[in-house]
Amino acid sequence: MRSPLGTDALEERLRHARDSASRSQGPQRVASALSGLDVLLELRQRGQRTRGAAIDFALATVAIDELRRSDQVEEAMQLTLSVRELAHESGDILALQLLDILAGELLCDCLEFVALERYWERTLGAPLTAQNGESALHRAMGVMSADANCRNRGVRSLARSFAVLGMFEDAQVVYEQLLQLQDGWDLLDASTVQLELLELHADAGHIEHGEALIATMDTSSPMVSLAVGGLKLRAGHLSEARVALRTALES
Repeated sequence: MRSPLGTDALEERLRHARDSASRSQGPQRVASALSGLDVLLELRQRGQRTRGAAIDFALATVAIDELRRSDQVEEAMQLTLSVRELAHESGDILALQLLDILAGELLCDCLEFVALERYWERTLGAPLTAQNGESALHRAMGVMSADANCRNRGVRSLARSFAVLGMFEDAQVVYEQLLQLQDGWDLLDASTVQLELLELHADAGHIEHGEALIATMDTSSPMVSLAVGGLKLRAGHLSEARVALRTALES
């Protein structure tokens, strides 16, 4: 149903929803984000455009990421596809790119190997392999360079995909390239990328690389302590692994 509110009032409600979504956590954050998306849809139906495609759909990213954190992957995928239809209807190329990136991340979350391979084949026009990894990275860095947040999420999605598909060396290269970027961290926290890279080093048995990365990280985080414990176990340093895992459990 069309809202009786005027455009100015709707834009104020959208600003309020964004602010609430950025400040709250859990179900309240999702509720605020979804409320903002409803307002956004109403504004679009009236022919109004807000500041930028990727910024317009930042609310969707907030809601989708929060659903992922609470292991509601199916709900996150459904929301991603629904909002993608909205982006397609409005012709927002950057928003479409961001939502496609989120879809790829969700395939990584649920370890849908075949679907992930098809996703990248559709995106690149060829299967994702070690041989075309550099061109895939250049695409992520270049095609989405108009918005730094979208670029960073795209590069991270590529790194995670390499890791999920077992191409650890390529994943490491992409993660390291991502951590060198100076901007575009509004929709992605650099500490999350460091944690994923540390877990990758543990999975791949890259002990020295992992220990060098640990030296740059805040090890007070329980998730970081858990990853440190995994790396130490892989290295056979049982006493250090025990300390890190105990720290994670007690935090």
